[in-house]
Amino acid sequence: EVRQVFSFSPQVIERYSLRTTEHLLNMAEDRPPTWKVWMLASRPHTLTASISPVLVGYALSVTSMSQAPTVDVNVDVDIKTTFVPHSSILDITLQFAMFCMLIQLGTNLHNDYADFVKGADTVARVGQARATQKGWLTPNQTAQGATITLVAALAVGMPLAVVFDDVDRWMVFMVLSSVFNAVAYTGGPYPLGYIGLGRVSIGYSGLGDLFVFLYFGLVATLTVPYLTQSLSCESAPASCQTLPGLGFAFVAAVCVGCLGTAIIVVNNLRDR
Repeated sequence: EVRQVFSFSPQVIERYSLRTTEHLLNMAEDRPPTWKVWMLASRPHTLTASISPVLVGYALSVTSMSQAPTVDVNVDVDIKTTFVPHSSILDITLQFAMFCMLIQLGTNLHNDYADFVKGADTVARVGQARATQKGWLTPNQTAQGATITLVAALAVGMPLAVVFDDVDRWMVFMVLSSVFNAVAYTGGPYPLGYIGLGRVSIGYSGLGDLFVFLYFGLVATLTVPYLTQSLSCESAPASCQTLPGLGFAFVAAVCVGCLGTAIIVVNNLRDR
């Protein structure tokens, strides 16, 4: 059943069977309270990596709107609808921040599950304890928690793709690919986190680092400015123009992405 659902190789299935015995033995250890076990598995202390780029994007959006040029009086458009109200930007930011946090928590839960099943988390592991490896949660419980969290992320993220009754294909792709990457990072037959770049890679580095840079840097930082721009153009098409500061926003997104990548590199070195 595991092989059918996750396409694991026979070698992985064999390792999983051996690790099940180890898992049952670990259950004899002192188990923390249930709420603390789920906190350990979901790792909420990592949420700063997903919230920080959203806050940067929010600051860039507010700044860009305040610096937007005045509408030409000869243009037949309601000036009041030319700019996106601050309350609308805040609403977008809060919803997108919730989406990012759910993606982060879902990724953490699935990572806890997949690393145990694939044999990456053993008793020799260096780093913070993992709930599934310790036997405090069964693999099925952790997988169910990840599934529920990622479904919630879909429910929160998909409405962001609808702007004035029009579906934004880029936003649909962003939401769906984010959920896919949350699972693919350490799950499936070719986990992104395990695909290195030859001898250059260390631990989980390689394509995993690239996806962290793209999604926790560029995507997470630029989405709020992008949605602000979209709302501005939809509310006043005649005066639609690129908001000032978007070039600087890209530079800021690159900086945030580099910080996120540095975090994952340190994490992988710690968990070696």
